[in-house]
Amino acid sequence: MRIGVMVVAIALIGCGGSHSRDAQSAIGKPQRTLQSKRGPFMGVACRKPNSIACDRACLAKWLKTQARRVTPSIAGREVRMRCPGEFVTGRGTGWEGYLRPAGLKHGPLKVQPDGGPDHWTGRKPVDAPVRVTAHYADGGTATRTVRVQLAPGWG
Repeated sequence: MRIGVMVVAIALIGCGGSHSRDAQSAIGKPQRTLQSKRGPFMGVACRKPNSIACDRACLAKWLKTQARRVTPSIAGREVRMRCPGEFVTGRGTGWEGYLRPAGLKHGPLKVQPDGGPDHWTGRKPVDAPVRVTAHYADGGTATRTVRVQLAPGWG
């Protein structure tokens, strides 16, 4: 029986299916490539334009395939995501979340203020690694890490 399972796992890997590249994953939950409508967007999310005083950032991610949960991190710090209905055309494809404190003054997203201690227009860009894992209804997951530039404003 174990030999049969291994043969099936090796056959799945060899066919280039949507399963991951190791035999253990081919037997268990499927792995996917994280497909997106567009890359993640990350921006300062203070109510006052170009202010960093609130020390809050927003992250948005759009997927091609509906997910039941998305778990991202910005520079290793977890962001709680939600899927607002008005934000997407299909439930489970558009996700947003906020990180506070974001570290805009003394942390991983540290910006160089321009025009006052709490004012930033983005003249000197800042980016950070953003890791996104999408969790699908069939138990499969997809993860991708990319560097994302911080925008001086959200929305």
